[in-house]
Amino acid sequence: MWKKLIVGLVALSLALPLQGLGAQGGELRVWHTLDRDSTGIVADAVAEFGASRGVPANAEMVEASLLLQALLDLQKRGDPPPDLIFTSHDVAEPLLMNNLVVPTPSGGELFLFGLLEALPGLLEEACRDEPLDRCLWDGVSSALPLQRPDEKAVERTVAWLCDSAPGLPGCKGGELPAAPIVWSFQIALLNRQWLAERGLEPPQLLDDVLALRSQYGLQVVRAERDFLPLPGNVAPDAIVAFPSTLLVERPQEALESLGAFFQADYAPVLSLGLYSLYRSAGSQQADLAADFASATARNTPVKMALVESAGLLPALAPDDLREWGLDRPETRAVLGALAVLTSYAQSVY
Repeated sequence: MWKKLIVGLVALSLALPLQGLGAQGGELRVWHTLDRDSTGIVADAVAEFGASRGVPANAEMVEASLLLQALLDLQKRGDPPPDLIFTSHDVAEPLLMNNLVVPTPSGGELFLFGLLEALPGLLEEACRDEPLDRCLWDGVSSALPLQRPDEKAVERTVAWLCDSAPGLPGCKGGELPAAPIVWSFQIALLNRQWLAERGLEPPQLLDDVLALRSQYGLQVVRAERDFLPLPGNVAPDAIVAFPSTLLVERPQEALESLGAFFQADYAPVLSLGLYSLYRSAGSQQADLAADFASATARNTPVKMALVESAGLLPALAPDDLREWGLDRPETRAVLGALAVLTSYAQSVY
């Protein structure tokens, strides 16, 4: 029911602010690398925006692994590229290196730091006197120490975030190349005992995890919707990759699995995924593309629709979450994901 409501709000929120601006020539073309369940959300948003401007507009899904080559092929043939590409920062990195997309930094601090700073107050408003496990997850049984964060816990979480992704604005880095629309994270879990037996310290960066994998030939076990691993069914030297999408799709089971690995003394390594709209360097509708990217970055219904369709979390400020409603499932998914991050950060520092 709430999915239908959000889809309706997506159309309304994209169309209303732009009425009366007049038609612009050409066609707006958007490529995205989200999953197939999200194609309708993106397509509707693009079509509604185009209708509000009186121009044709369409969205097309492209596999992330094929995106770079597809753009290079267009460039080689002399064909115009799509105007916008909706993808994660790691997929966009080679596009930026090859000058296929134009950086459009939004400036300011990353939204995540504002969310973390406000998290104790948000949880107080959302949960009152109820324990987190009952408030956010209906009484989940997990060994992960899910506690309400205080100021010190938030500081540790920000430090873990900056150690894991030092290029973020507000850490040691500069500006992001585009404003995030939605986000996700992955926790790689490594057996501390296996590391200690080889005289190794737990890594901090995903690149360090990949280096260990290459050096020791380690297997990567990926937690998925239909497979949530436990310590007893993976090898001690396996790297367990746990995406945050599972905290949205199967929260109870995901927390039980994470809790089991926590109890078995697995070290977490955090990697962050930021999904943005990147303007193509050869866009035929640069102004229109910039307008759509800006409108979508401010659009809460579009972001919330992607919570259910893709398990991605909305890039929103604390007041935007409050306005959407702290008792709604999408908001609870955000608060739950942040609570998991703050819980893990206490075990790292």
